[in-house]
Amino acid sequence: CRPHVPVVPVAHNAGELWPRNGFIKYPGTVTVSIGEPIPCEDAKADALNRSVAAWIEREMARITGSAASPP
Repeated sequence: CRPHVPVVPVAHNAGELWPRNGFIKYPGTVTVSIGEPIPCEDAKADALNRSVAAWIEREMARITGSAASPP
């Protein structure tokens, strides 16, 4: 992470409508959630990644109504 440049987490449910490696695209609404910037000046990469991943998992649970699957 560059100093003084925060990480902005983003979560979306496009995978439900446009499956990975899938040919068929399904109609629907993609919901995008943009989180608050997370400062990274003094953060270690592992801790920052865990923080962002935790936020994305919580948001995916909120916007899809279920827990997110790891990639």
